[in-house]
Amino acid sequence: MTFANGNTGGNSVNFTGAGGSGSTIDFGTHTNSDTITFSALTNSAFNLPDVLSHFQTSAGTTDHIDVSAIDHANANVHFYVANGAVGVLATVASDDNSNAATDFDVIYDTSTGNVYIDVNADRALVAGSGDMQINTGVVGLTTTAQVAHMFTL
Repeated sequence: MTFANGNTGGNSVNFTGAGGSGSTIDFGTHTNSDTITFSALTNSAFNLPDVLSHFQTSAGTTDHIDVSAIDHANANVHFYVANGAVGVLATVASDDNSNAATDFDVIYDTSTGNVYIDVNADRALVAGSGDMQINTGVVGLTTTAQVAHMFTL
C-alpha cells in the first residue's frame, strides 16, 4: 500500500488486520501532526518495515506512531537509542529490564531512523516472531525522551 498526501497534516493512517508490512506512507509536507496506527504486529514486521516519508519530530508538528493496540498486558515500555545495526542488536540483547509477560522495548537507530520494537521482550529481533521495524526517515535523535515523544502507547 502506498499512501501519499500533501496537505497541511492532521491525518490518520490506520493499519488493521494482519497485512500492511512493507508499505510506504508519505504524509507530504505538513504543519499539523499526523498519526499512524499499527493494530497488529504484522503491520510492520521486522525485516519488512513500513517506510514513513515526511514523518516530523519538530516542535509543534510531532507526528505520532500509535502502537497502543498491540501493547500487550499494558506493557512497561523501555525506550533506547543506539547507533547502527551492531548497536541496536547489542542494546536489545543486553536489556535486563525485560519481562516477556509485561514489557516491550523500543530501540531507535540514530543512523538510519529505523525503530525496532522487541514486542515479546525476548532480547532478540527475529523475523516472524512478532517483532516490528518501522523506518521513520528521521535520523539524529539523541535522547530516549525524543524517541518516546514519537509514540502513543
